[in-house]
Amino acid sequence: MLASREGTRSTICDNYLAARAAGNILARNQPPPAVPRIESFARVGEGQVRASPLLSLPDVLGELGFDPKVLFTEAAFDAELLRDPESTIPFGRAGALLAHCIERTGRPDLSLLMAQRCDASTLGIVGLLLRHSPDIGTAWRTAIERLHLHDRGAVITLQTSGAFAMLDYNIYQRDIPGAGQIYLLALGIAQRIMQGLCGPRWHATEVHLPVRRPRSEAPFRRFFGAPLRFNAERAALVFPAEVLGRCIPGADPAVHKAVAALAAALETQGARDVGTSVRRALRSMLVSGRASEEGVAAAFAMHRRTLNRRLRGEGTTFRRLLEETRFDFARHLLRDTDAAVDVIASGLGYSGATAFGRAFKRWSGQAPQAWRVSRAAGAEARAARSPRRARGT
Repeated sequence: MLASREGTRSTICDNYLAARAAGNILARNQPPPAVPRIESFARVGEGQVRASPLLSLPDVLGELGFDPKVLFTEAAFDAELLRDPESTIPFGRAGALLAHCIERTGRPDLSLLMAQRCDASTLGIVGLLLRHSPDIGTAWRTAIERLHLHDRGAVITLQTSGAFAMLDYNIYQRDIPGAGQIYLLALGIAQRIMQGLCGPRWHATEVHLPVRRPRSEAPFRRFFGAPLRFNAERAALVFPAEVLGRCIPGADPAVHKAVAALAAALETQGARDVGTSVRRALRSMLVSGRASEEGVAAAFAMHRRTLNRRLRGEGTTFRRLLEETRFDFARHLLRDTDAAVDVIASGLGYSGATAFGRAFKRWSGQAPQAWRVSRAAGAEARAARSPRRARGT
């Protein structure tokens, strides 16, 4: 069945794939590539992501001297899912696979090795829209609006402050293992996309990485070519705001219009509940320090009472969603970074470490630092029990 599915997509997308292999650059004297039909794109369900960003993982593991079959079996992951870029994978399963492979290989830069092989086409229909937008700013605003057609576990935000812009990637799904590695992969893909749009020598002004500082920063510095901030509260690329106004070479308005119509059709086939939409909005707003009931209601162009009524109809409340989002964000920062507790408290909008500590203990039964220590001890115990290497024969 998989082979048949792949054959159908190959027939539908011949011209599209040929253009992608050539770098998605439209020659002035050539007709634009055929736009794929709607049947060629995945229907991404809530909590899922297209397989495309992970397709290079078997090759990367093999080049590092590891047998991907062994690691995938250990992680209870079906390798067949990585044969088709339009397969969909539960967000948590993707994170767990990355975390397992990094633990077994001892390569904290594994996600960046994968990102090196990505470009705008990795995002599927979102990448097509991005590639054929008139300028960089429009491209990323389109990606923000349509990311859920590729990834329904995270959101993108774009903010400008003075002379600089900040592009963030924020996970909103709950209890995601390997979140730090997903953030690295997402930032690596974002950089590769910017290099595809602005030229291969493009680099951010600064990169914020919500992961612990590795023993060796060299692979990270080689990849990003910019100052790095480890233990950051957010996953972000910072760059000059003037870049947003740059035109995209080879962008074709006709292709953009046709693909936008496909995206709109896909939207109608994947309606989301209000609670999920609120969770997405809260995750974006938390990193900018403006998460509020009024702000979310305004973003959805509805009155607060209407928002609350619809949330009650889904068996939840705004307060519950806000607390769950804060708790998930806090656990990620405690587990994957060495950020101080008072810094985390401030980033989550608490008046201080004491207020945050009370809330966290109410959620988890432990104080923040005690929770962090217990999770670190558990990770060390798991590492000690499992063999470090799974070299191929």
